Amino acid sequence: MSAPTPRVRARRRPMVAVAIAAALLLITAVPAGAHAGFKAYSSFGFAPNPNGGSNAASGDQATPPYEAGTSVQMAMRAAVEVPAGQTWDPALHSNVDMKVTVPGGWTDATCGSAHLQVNDGSTNSTNQPGPAAAGWQCETYSSMGRTVIHFWGPPLTAGGDQSDAAQYFVFSVTTPTPSVQTTYGEGGTEGFTADQQYADGRVSHWYPSADWVGTYPPGAEPTTPAGGLRRTVAAFVPAPPGPAPEPTPPHFAG
Repeated sequence: MSAPTPRVRARRRPMVAVAIAAALLLITAVPAGAHAGFKAYSSFGFAPNPNGGSNAASGDQATPPYEAGTSVQMAMRAAVEVPAGQTWDPALHSNVDMKVTVPGGWTDATCGSAHLQVNDGSTNSTNQPGPAAAGWQCETYSSMGRTVIHFWGPPLTAGGDQSDAAQYFVFSVTTPTPSVQTTYGEGGTEGFTADQQYADGRVSHWYPSADWVGTYPPGAEPTTPAGGLRRTVAAFVPAPPGPAPEPTPPHFAG
């Protein structure tokens, strides 16, 4: 194959520049710290998610996996986010809606509450769920064969601080019963996804990995994988059969 002519080379440079600019837009569209996930902090007893494993994917120390087939409480953190070049405005940047889509095999999803975030000496300077957020509600419904846990609430009023915004979303669900230990959201398995809406109408769609992106809602901003959404469940071990019942001796009347 002959080498490209100088004219072809010149035509390619703008295309390369456009591709680089598009890649930078994807990287900078949402700050990295805004990822949703099931955080756990080793310096505070791995609260608020002491089980579930795979936190190492989000920069945290990994925790033990969930037991199979058990009801667990999960606390998803979704920080309020201020776009680059803007300053905090409670009427624009506070959370107003969160939809958590539960992967197949996880059952009995039950609403909990939306909570404020606390980070002070009482939490050893880690982010933890605080008081319930005023005015927030929760419901569950089915969409495309999957359960959605839907939280929604009012935007903050003028003067509200970021610590006054709902940033934790707590719910319960029963884990699957895999035959081998499984991390959900990687290796082709379904994982939890979250659609976070801010008061100005922007929506961020968070997903655990490129293996499971879920479904982007219309108009959602481009995001990167949120490794803290991955959840690990231990292999299901059936209970051993109990002893066979003792035979009942025949009973004769008379």
